[in-house]
Amino acid sequence: TSMIGLALGKELLEQGHQLVMVARRMAEELELFTHTPNATIVFCDMCDYGRVADLVTGEIDTAVLLAWNGTRGEARNDRELQERNIQYNRAILDQLLRLGCRKIITA
Repeated sequence: TSMIGLALGKELLEQGHQLVMVARRMAEELELFTHTPNATIVFCDMCDYGRVADLVTGEIDTAVLLAWNGTRGEARNDRELQERNIQYNRAILDQLLRLGCRKIITA
């Protein structure tokens, strides 16, 4: 639901791609995607990334991972928070492989 994710989602849809967005919460910005036939939104907190393959239907060709907690201010120096980010992203990598993902892009 951030600036990069929303802009990328809009561009991919304009190019005709099928889009599955994993979002932590419903945000006003996602409203555009809720009425688009080529877009599916799956709500999942980062701590639940280990079950993404159970929430997504079908295969995923390419994934773009943009979620990360604590990117601003003092949170950037919070070691425990940053280690949890790494743990969550490791979990989603395993799930993406289960979904047949062949390409993974991170920010």
